[in-house]
Amino acid sequence: MPPPPTVILFDLDGTLVKFDVDAPILDRVLAQVVGLPDQGRLYDGVGRTERWIATEAARSVGMPLEGAFERYAAAYTPLLREALAHVAPTPLPGVTAALEALRARDDVVIGMATGGMRANAVLKMEHARIASFFDPLRGAFGDEHHDRVEVFRHAALDCGWSGGQGLVFVGDTERDILSALEVGGRPVGVATGGFTEAQLREAGAAAVLPDFTDLPRTLSALIEA
Repeated sequence: MPPPPTVILFDLDGTLVKFDVDAPILDRVLAQVVGLPDQGRLYDGVGRTERWIATEAARSVGMPLEGAFERYAAAYTPLLREALAHVAPTPLPGVTAALEALRARDDVVIGMATGGMRANAVLKMEHARIASFFDPLRGAFGDEHHDRVEVFRHAALDCGWSGGQGLVFVGDTERDILSALEVGGRPVGVATGGFTEAQLREAGAAAVLPDFTDLPRTLSALIEA
């Protein structure tokens, strides 16, 4: 009997896509949720979950936490849909080829582990024309869990992972790497976001890629035990 497939979980923003629309949207959404302008810059959204951001924004101004995320989500998704209509519908370089190669393998299952909301992740994947690689969509999202570690843990379980089975997390931030290590997976850093290869390696990444354009190198980093 062949060994169970390796589960490979991907972050989305800064890892597979980079649309640069979220910062201005976050300012507008938090202005609606907490009633103050220019609040997005106060929150380190890099590697955070959107549920965490909405909750902490409400807490900072003494607003009731109940319903804060729901108001945040209701405001965010329509603005994202509108913004995506004005940006090129492409993933980061090399992403499509890498996902095609992974989907063609019998020894790999791929899924999502992102701090963004599920609905927003679907919009971005569809816009970048990579949604078909994640069909059926397995993983976990930042509207379901407050903490990044819980996103990774539940994403692995949703992909059918069990102890002893290969588990790889691919992300572009230090928080991705640290959370992956806490869950017990093998973190692979990709320097397509705001962190350098050196920073990702220092955080504990088992392998680091500059991007996904070198397909043999990419597959070796993702699948190597």
